[in-house]
Amino acid sequence: MTLSTVSSTATTRCSECVGSFHVVAHALMERVDVLCNHVDMLYNHVDVLYNHVRWQLGHVDGQPECGDA
Repeated sequence: MTLSTVSSTATTRCSECVGSFHVVAHALMERVDVLCNHVDMLYNHVDVLYNHVRWQLGHVDGQPECGDA
């Protein structure tokens, strides 16, 4: 086996490894993006629920809104 053959084989294997890493990293980033979207939707639902509760508490006669002294 010559030095050229060893170098070529190493370069090919390195390229395959980098390519595999790129595919895995891309898939992971897609999963993280989906997770962030789910967290954002959950935050929006909690925000809507919080505003609804504040609105309900504000419409109870004689009861101060949350945070009022």
